[in-house]
Amino acid sequence: MSPALRADDAPRIEGSIPEIMDEAVRWVARSTPTAIIGSEGGAVSDQPRWPLDAVRELVGNALLHREVTWSLNEPVILTLTPDTIVIRNPGWLYGIRVDELGTAG
Repeated sequence: MSPALRADDAPRIEGSIPEIMDEAVRWVARSTPTAIIGSEGGAVSDQPRWPLDAVRELVGNALLHREVTWSLNEPVILTLTPDTIVIRNPGWLYGIRVDELGTAG
């Protein structure tokens, strides 16, 4: 990869929310390494770095809970690094501050 190349597979995913979620999960699956896991019986299987059901849930939450009145033209951005998944959800927290997250009431 050349120093000027920022990404060699950065799709723009469009469609309905279920279509976007499915394609985002497929992209994460093909863009991240897998581990080879052996069982006691000798069988081996490839396991994705992150559970794909969890990836689907994260992407779905970002799409469903974005503040669309402030971010109509901004996409949810999914970024992969060697050891993290980062999801940038446009908009802001309506009626709540960041320090209030995770508290009752």
